Amino acid sequence: MSSGIRGCGPDTDFKYKEVNRYKSPDLAVEAVIIAGKGGATIDDSLAVYVVPAGAQVSHGSSDKPVFIAMHVKEFKIVWRKPQFLEIQYEQAKVVQFKNFWETSKLQNSPYVVEIRLAPTTGDFSLPFSDRHW
Repeated sequence: MSSGIRGCGPDTDFKYKEVNRYKSPDLAVEAVIIAGKGGATIDDSLAVYVVPAGAQVSHGSSDKPVFIAMHVKEFKIVWRKPQFLEIQYEQAKVVQFKNFWETSKLQNSPYVVEIRLAPTTGDFSLPFSDRHW
């Protein structure tokens, strides 16, 4: 999936591309990884959305990412169990994070996913270039 979305200014095209999908163990929802490319003056980004299985990600107001980061190194998605998603990375500049996702549109009852960040290093997980500028 690829679409051109307007970015920071009127002359900037920010492009999004679906990179991968990871189904939850109960097959009810998917974690969808979207890569964003902004050109010379805007850093590339990585976003994670949670959607009902098979649903498309809408970059409009209805779907909101649970995670957005830049300068990501060694990124991995792990479903620990149904309704429990872990986002692993060695380094990242996390600019947005929400620790849950919920919907009432699955199985006619509320469905909540807990989301946890899990840096894989015991040292700094914020890249050096983002700590010293």
